[in-house]
Amino acid sequence: MGVPRVLVYYLKFEAFPKYALSQFQPGGPRPPTPGELEADYELVHSFTIEEEFETEREEKEFLEKVWGMFNIPPLPVPRIRSMMVGDIVVIDDRLWMAMPVGWRRL
Repeated sequence: MGVPRVLVYYLKFEAFPKYALSQFQPGGPRPPTPGELEADYELVHSFTIEEEFETEREEKEFLEKVWGMFNIPPLPVPRIRSMMVGDIVVIDDRLWMAMPVGWRRL
């Protein structure tokens, strides 16, 4: 499987209604298309990790660590806002959106 690459995307404020509010629609949020990801999100950080995840639960536990990294000072990137609902973390090719409680795989 190799070493996962982790990408952290922050939803741009002007695009917030398009994605974050869709969490409350039937069926939940829809994943952004590649073009929308580029237009509506900002890549704020990327890093590699040694862990490989056997289960979705392990991956979600890692996502909680990422949430903490981007919400508890010192932040890994200076002068960025904290992570919020609607932001996306990509682990390998799997997209996860921050929800009001927990994470949802897109």
